Amino acid sequence: MGGSSASGRGALLLSESTGFLHLHLRRMLPLFLAAALPIFCACRSETYYVFDDPPPSSEPELPPAEADYRLVDGKATWAPSDDRIAYLHRSKPDEPGGIYEVRLDAFHRPTDRRLVLQPRGAVAWLRYSTDSRSLAFCMSADIYTLDLATGELRQVTNIHDAQSPDWHPDGRHIIYNRVSWGIGIYPPADSGNIRIVDLDTGLDEPLRLRSGRVLWGGEARIARDGRRVVFRHYRPETGGLEIMLYSPDFDEVKRLTATGWICDYPRWRRNDARILFEVNIPIFRPDPWYSIAAEGGDVSPYLRPGVILNLGLNAEFNRDDTMFVLTARDANSEDGVLWIRQVGVDGVVNAWQVTDYR
Repeated sequence: MGGSSASGRGALLLSESTGFLHLHLRRMLPLFLAAALPIFCACRSETYYVFDDPPPSSEPELPPAEADYRLVDGKATWAPSDDRIAYLHRSKPDEPGGIYEVRLDAFHRPTDRRLVLQPRGAVAWLRYSTDSRSLAFCMSADIYTLDLATGELRQVTNIHDAQSPDWHPDGRHIIYNRVSWGIGIYPPADSGNIRIVDLDTGLDEPLRLRSGRVLWGGEARIARDGRRVVFRHYRPETGGLEIMLYSPDFDEVKRLTATGWICDYPRWRRNDARILFEVNIPIFRPDPWYSIAAEGGDVSPYLRPGVILNLGLNAEFNRDDTMFVLTARDANSEDGVLWIRQVGVDGVVNAWQVTDYR
């Protein structure tokens, strides 16, 4: 019995930590080759359920697609204060690579930029604290925090398999995703892989439902109330990644989507009433971002019909979700740099470049 339980937990954890690879190999290629027509028809019916209007026939003039550039700046995150953006910069001949911060004026145009850290390992998942004074991120697969005023760097975990940190509103806790417990090692019983760590005491424990059950999933984001957490979870019943909602008041997690799509990167909209997430199947729509009510049920596109932005899968939204920063091609080179894009109330798309190395 114990071996069977451990094996089950290990299989579940493995499916979470390699969700994209397994899903792309298992779903996309076989479905296109062996069942293209039925799957296309099924997805069309789902699309018509979500969208009332057909997709527009033309696109506005915007920077080229992501595949056309050489990455220089990426993995951007927008500060809750709305006046700065942190991002990763690959080294160029005249300046070092590292974590940079660019400040924005009242019109969200860039003013000055500075190097805040030259990391000693691979960095991902940059996240500002709720007061915009610190960054949390993964470096060499562990969680670190960086005080942007003093430059103090602090290692939070020492497990070499952490992902996707997010700040608790109290500034004293960080939730994160633990990928594994080592090669060939099954996760301990009742461990969970969506965890919360206390920055003062170092206590690291799984999030638990009222029933005592732990969570399995990834890309967890916590609401401003400090209680609700949205995350993605692999569901064998649908064969996709689904968006789930946690609260310590729940006996079970609440499933918000049941599409069978590959839904990922959920994040709370600023009023915490709705959740943004992406659908990683770009053949269905030019723009993959959707919005769903926090109580579930009401799914809608982030953009209204007739507006296409080519947001891509690495967009980060600002404080009020009216604009977003992403990597796109430099207007004067093949470098992939940061751009801000905005949709006006009239549906007109505005775009301007944030980092420029001319």
